[in-house]
Amino acid sequence: LRVRMAAGGADLMVRTIREGFPASVPQQGEPVYAAKIHPSDLEIDWSAEVEEVLRQVRVGGAWTTLRGERFKIWEALPADDQLGPGEIDATTVGTGAGALSLGVVQPAGKPRLAAADWANGAQLDGSDRFGE
Repeated sequence: LRVRMAAGGADLMVRTIREGFPASVPQQGEPVYAAKIHPSDLEIDWSAEVEEVLRQVRVGGAWTTLRGERFKIWEALPADDQLGPGEIDATTVGTGAGALSLGVVQPAGKPRLAAADWANGAQLDGSDRFGE
């Protein structure tokens, strides 16, 4: 595949140099600016639907609290489990509708690590919940 891609890319580059680049076209209409993202925008509301929580995680820096300390979630995927909002079962967390499987997390004052590694050392009991 790499050889075919390299050959095709080389041909395309030679043709583009010979024929020149197309004329640039200025953007039409008014520019659209995105609002600044504040840390409070990234606090996870566990009563929200799983897709909303996943969007926050994909932005980067999504956080919640666990045992009164900030806890960041860097990677997560949807899960099929049925848990209450914020309820933790190893690396799975419940939301208002659905659940998340945690991938990469960052406890307060620690580096990022795989959620499974964190869960092995976290000494979670049945009363631990995110967002409390």
